[in-house]
Amino acid sequence: MMLRFCNGASYGRIPAPHNTASARPVDAILAVMVDIKAAVTSAIDFAKSSLGPNRTADIRLEEVESSVVDGTPVWLITLSAAADDGPSISFALGGLATVLGADAAREYKVFTVSKNSGDVLSMKIRLVAIPSTQ
Repeated sequence: MMLRFCNGASYGRIPAPHNTASARPVDAILAVMVDIKAAVTSAIDFAKSSLGPNRTADIRLEEVESSVVDGTPVWLITLSAAADDGPSISFALGGLATVLGADAAREYKVFTVSKNSGDVLSMKIRLVAIPSTQ
């Protein structure tokens, strides 16, 4: 039997057992980690289903960070979407929002996605940090 991966590459042969009555399970564990693209897709799907179409209009990927939360390897995915109502960040901060790199009319959220399963573990509001003027 040929071992094949999702990209179609072959990486060797697994010998077929000669006597199937005495065949044992393979003594190997293959760790499958969720890649960045799959994690981003999972975060976007979660955002769209939980926040709805109005709050996820023009959704954008902002940042991806590898981390560990409570011993679980995760991706921290920051997404932004057009803010649908309320005072925008530019109204509160004026030109400082642009200097800080924040888009004035967007909401920012951080999604924690498990590298093991691809499940979204949490969604948090990301606030823009304002430097102290003291």
